[in-house]
Amino acid sequence: MGKSVTLTGSQFSLLNDINLLETCSKGELADYAKLDRSTITRNLKRLKERGYIIDLSTNESRDSQVSLTDSGREKLESGYLLWKEAQKYVKEKVGSDNMKQLRKMLEVIENI
Repeated sequence: MGKSVTLTGSQFSLLNDINLLETCSKGELADYAKLDRSTITRNLKRLKERGYIIDLSTNESRDSQVSLTDSGREKLESGYLLWKEAQKYVKEKVGSDNMKQLRKMLEVIENI
């Protein structure tokens, strides 16, 4: 462990969400990711500056459409590999049964 893809967890999650949605507005992304628009806007700005996403609108309006660039897809792919390693490490340390309980607890909290 200890490798990095130079993204925050939120940024990696947003890249993944954009990848799943393919092309989406900031509002759609905020709803999907369950984050407020200001958090989405702040993180999208950083991802755009790094060349990981493209804003498909001409005037960057509130309802602009964003999509991953090839560089964003590559960054997401390298992040997936590290994510899998981290998941394996945590599962080994915590144990399968505890991981199942944790997922159930997180699901309950998410639905509050």
